Amino acid sequence: MPVAELGYRHWEGKRTGVTRRWLAIARSEIAIAYQSSRLLRRFLYVAWVPILYFCPVFLAVGYVADPANELGEGAMLTEIAREFLSREGFEKLRADPQLVLPGIWSITFYWFFAWAQSILAMIAVAIIGPPLIAKDIRSKAFLVYFSKPIQPWQYLVGKLATVAFFVFSMTLFPALFLYAVSIALSPDATTMTATLPIVFDIAVAAFVVAIPTAMVVLLLSSLTKDRRVATFAWVAICLFGEISFRILTVGFPGEFEPPAWASLLSIHELTTKATAGVFDLQGNTQTLMTDLASDSLNWELQAMDTDLGLGLVAETGLSPTASIVALVVLSGVCAVVIMRRTTKSVRI
Repeated sequence: MPVAELGYRHWEGKRTGVTRRWLAIARSEIAIAYQSSRLLRRFLYVAWVPILYFCPVFLAVGYVADPANELGEGAMLTEIAREFLSREGFEKLRADPQLVLPGIWSITFYWFFAWAQSILAMIAVAIIGPPLIAKDIRSKAFLVYFSKPIQPWQYLVGKLATVAFFVFSMTLFPALFLYAVSIALSPDATTMTATLPIVFDIAVAAFVVAIPTAMVVLLLSSLTKDRRVATFAWVAICLFGEISFRILTVGFPGEFEPPAWASLLSIHELTTKATAGVFDLQGNTQTLMTDLASDSLNWELQAMDTDLGLGLVAETGLSPTASIVALVVLSGVCAVVIMRRTTKSVRI
C-alpha cells in the first residue's frame, strides 16, 4: 500500500511527559559518547584511581581517633596521620572526635574535588562536549529535533545532562563512594551523624564543577560546525587561562598585589574557589587550627598553602561567593547564546 494512502495513524505507544522529553536526548547522546570513545571509557576508570590515595587518609584518621588503638612510633597508619596532625592533635581527636572530624572530612573532600577530580573532568569534557551541538549544526539536525514537540530549553537540557552525567561519573559518584568508605573506616557510627551534611556539600560541589564547564563547552560547540575547532578552543581557554592566572598571581611573588579579577581568567580557578566555599574551607581550617591548638599543625597548613596555593590560611583572588556568582553569570550568558544559535535555523 502506498504511503500516501495510509492517512493519519494514531500513536499507540506510551507518551512521554513534557518535563522528561530532554531525557530521550540525553540517553541517546550518552550511549553514543560512551560507545564511540575508548579514551572516554578509560578516563572513567582513571577517575576512580585517586580513591586509592584518599582511602588510607580516612583509614589513618579513623585509626588514631579510636582510643583502643596504640599510637606506636613507626606504625604505618600513625605515620600517615602524622602528615596531617601532631601528637597533640591525636590526643584532642581522641578526646572529642565529633568536634574535629567534620573539618577533616570537609578539607579532604575539597582536595579530592579541586586537585584530582576536577582536572580529570575538564579533560573528559574536551572529549564529550565539542561534538554535541557542532554535529547538529553540520547535519542540520535541528530541523528534525524541532519538528517534534521539543522546546529549545529541552534540547539544551538534554545536551547539558549528557556532559553533566560523565562529569558526575568522575566527581559525584566517586566522592559518594569515598564517603561511604570513610564512614566504614570510622571508629564508630556517630561519625556519620557528624559528617552527614558533607553529603549535601559533595552534591553541590559536583554541580559547581559540572554545570559551568558543560555550558562553556556547549557554547563553543554551538559556534562551529567542526568539533576539532571547539575542542581546540576549549583546551586553549583552559590552558592559557590557567597560565595567565598563575603568571598574575604567583609569577612575581612579593612584587605586587595580585588582582582579584585574575581568577576570572581561569575556569578551573573559579570552580576551585567555589568548591572551597561549598566545603567552607576557610572556616573549617580555622576551626581545626583553633580546636587543636597545635603549632605543628598550623605550620603544616601554612606550608601547604604556600607550596600548593590551596588558599587554606589566606584568601587570594576572588572570594568563594564571588566565584559562585561569576560561574552563575557565565552559565546564564552561555545558555542565552546557545539557545539563539540552536534556534536560528528554525526562526522565521
